[in-house]
Amino acid sequence: MAPQVQAQAPRTFASRQRELARDLIIKEQQIEYLISVLPGIDSSEAEQEKRIRELERELRAVEEERELKMRELKRLRRTLENVLSAVETGIYGDRELLEKYS
Repeated sequence: MAPQVQAQAPRTFASRQRELARDLIIKEQQIEYLISVLPGIDSSEAEQEKRIRELERELRAVEEERELKMRELKRLRRTLENVLSAVETGIYGDRELLEKYS
């Protein structure tokens, strides 16, 4: 069974129509703004594809740099661990000897 719809007073109906119209205009303006700020909106398809290729090259270069930095970080961590181990041995001497005479 269909829901019962109550008729609205003509004044209320007209007021709600104006409110809906205002809401639609505001939404349309918001959509137009969002479209206008889309990247590449003023570029041809070829220009957009060229830009994508440039960004892909840039991303690969940055990723290679990141991998180099990660390898360098691992190497530096090993070096630091060796230095700390040498300092610990220098301060405390051979752990086994220290524990043997404790």
